[in-house]
Amino acid sequence: MLLTRARHETVILVPIGDADDPTPPPAEFDAIAQRLREAGVRSLELSAAASRHGLTPNLL
Repeated sequence: MLLTRARHETVILVPIGDADDPTPPPAEFDAIAQRLREAGVRSLELSAAASRHGLTPNLL
């Protein structure tokens, strides 16, 4: 996960993980992103470029 503080907001990037790599399990990252949403953190919209390339990280 990446947490960065911008001038007016904070951005949290929860990566998608890699099913072929046992160290960052995708289900765990999805659960973290879901818990943050349940706590009231709102999601950011993905850029069109990220969507075209199949990149779908959770930006909160």
